[in-house]
Amino acid sequence: MQAPQLGPSRPAPGPGVPLQPAGPPAGHSYPSAPPTSHTQAPIPPSSHTQPTQMHQQHQHQHQHQQHQQQAAAASGVVGVGGGVGGVGGGGGQDVDMTVQSFAQWLTEMKSSSSASLSQLLSEMSIIRDGITANNQDLTEFKRHSTSIQTQMQSQLTDLREKLGSAFSEISSLVKTKASSDGEFESELSTLQQQAHYKASELKALDKAYTNTHQQLQSNLVQTQNTINVTTNEIAAIKKQSQTLQDGIFQKLGDLDGRLHELSGRIEKEKLDGNKNVAAVQEEIAVLHEKLTGLSADFFDHKRITTAALNRLQSQVWVLEEQKKKGQAAQQQQQQQGSKTSLL
Repeated sequence: MQAPQLGPSRPAPGPGVPLQPAGPPAGHSYPSAPPTSHTQAPIPPSSHTQPTQMHQQHQHQHQHQQHQQQAAAASGVVGVGGGVGGVGGGGGQDVDMTVQSFAQWLTEMKSSSSASLSQLLSEMSIIRDGITANNQDLTEFKRHSTSIQTQMQSQLTDLREKLGSAFSEISSLVKTKASSDGEFESELSTLQQQAHYKASELKALDKAYTNTHQQLQSNLVQTQNTINVTTNEIAAIKKQSQTLQDGIFQKLGDLDGRLHELSGRIEKEKLDGNKNVAAVQEEIAVLHEKLTGLSADFFDHKRITTAALNRLQSQVWVLEEQKKKGQAAQQQQQQQGSKTSLL
């Protein structure tokens, strides 16, 4: 900063003219205050001592500027005093007015510096408040993030537990399905064995019936009428047996088709779990009921056939007894005739 230059001396005013403060000489101006920058560099949130250091540096710079201004003013006053000694006593008032103007300028500079300092301090206070608020927001965000992380960890733990329980349930369902399939296969094999046994029994009965019928046809020549009635009954029984056999074969075919359909349905619906098991159990119950009905029909047919065979055998036995009695009577008559002829 340069001290203001003194202009040429002016004549002293008269006795009745009041003294006016002299402004700067023509072509000269007092140095203005250095421009203050209201835009401060951003302060990092982690530095809490930087605003105080900046304030101290600003105070040191301000004091240094004041010392330079005072030194420049003193050198200017000295130069003015030397000039006054050469000019005369009339230039003393101009020097006083210049000093007053310079002092006024120093006062304005001081007030401007104080205003700039106050504004800087207020801005620093605002920045400090903003940093504090940001720190509070950061703390709140950390707390909220911690709570969210804890909640997510608890939810993940619950999901893992639920997943484990789901896997255990799936394993139990698979075991139940395997056991149900085994039971169904065992029951199916048992039913097939029973059906095969019933078919073999039916064939044996049919064969026995055929043999008996042939024997009856060869032995019952004299009792044709009775045999005709018996033959009609046997034909009716045979027709009934054939109808029953056809019904059994048809039911077995339906059962086989249903079993194939059930097998396809089981293969298709393995993932349905308890619903498929319940449906299979219901179908097994229905099949069991149908097989029970077939067994009852078969036993009824067997009972009817046995009764018919027993009745036929009894009739044959009666006819044989009658035949024997007739032959015995004929023999007796022949013997008596031979005796009478001999006599």
